[in-house]
Amino acid sequence: CALVAAVGGGLEERDQVVLAVADQVGAAQALERLAQQRPVVRIVPAQEGLVQPTALFATHDVDALGARECTIVGHDWGSIVAWTAALLRPDRFSSVCGMSVPFFPRGPMPPTQMFKAMAGDRFMYILYFQEPGKAERELDADPKKTMRMMLYSASGSVPREEKWNLDLPKSSGFLTGMKEPAKLPGWLAQADLDYYAGEFARRGFRGGLNWYRNFDRNWELLAPWADAKVTVPALFVGGLRDGVVTGPGGEGEGPMVQMLPTFCTD
Repeated sequence: CALVAAVGGGLEERDQVVLAVADQVGAAQALERLAQQRPVVRIVPAQEGLVQPTALFATHDVDALGARECTIVGHDWGSIVAWTAALLRPDRFSSVCGMSVPFFPRGPMPPTQMFKAMAGDRFMYILYFQEPGKAERELDADPKKTMRMMLYSASGSVPREEKWNLDLPKSSGFLTGMKEPAKLPGWLAQADLDYYAGEFARRGFRGGLNWYRNFDRNWELLAPWADAKVTVPALFVGGLRDGVVTGPGGEGEGPMVQMLPTFCTD
């Protein structure tokens, strides 16, 4: 579920490396377009066998590529890996770009405790993911249905009434608040959906779910950097139809985005 790509630099910067980290199989589409312009090497870690994947692996990938330093780009939860890499090793990651998920510093309590306080007696998908096997039984039952509902309902292109509803009873499942589309949106080809569903049917969703199950361990490992800031040149890219960017029910930049200059110095 995590996709890592090393991308060679342009004609005048052949020694420069860009490391891109994404959390979804769909990110392969963007990498394919990039590959038409410049050489791409892909490294795909099989997280389904890792009980506790952490955000601290990226430096090893740079070492494996034989690069001294690189720019790192992350999307969604891949952004956390990118921000963390730049935070911990500015000597190896000379610049960083986070897409969708902005950088936020280590909180005062483990993430699952914070999410429980926020959710109260309501459903919270990250907490739902914590029990091994529970979410797998729901998502693995019909991978094509899971991908179809998830890609459609979380998209910025669907009407507001069709969007993923997160205000649900605690007993709900991950797909409960999602819609089954009458037809696929124009940006999602049937062949692409079939490919994604086939990959998850073959390997299951456990790899991606294990990432969520490791939030508290990442929090523990990052204790020495609790007050640290990202000091390398940083770029954030997000869309105003993305609830992570706007905040729940928001229309413009949410507080997480507005606070970025406080946590990033360049």
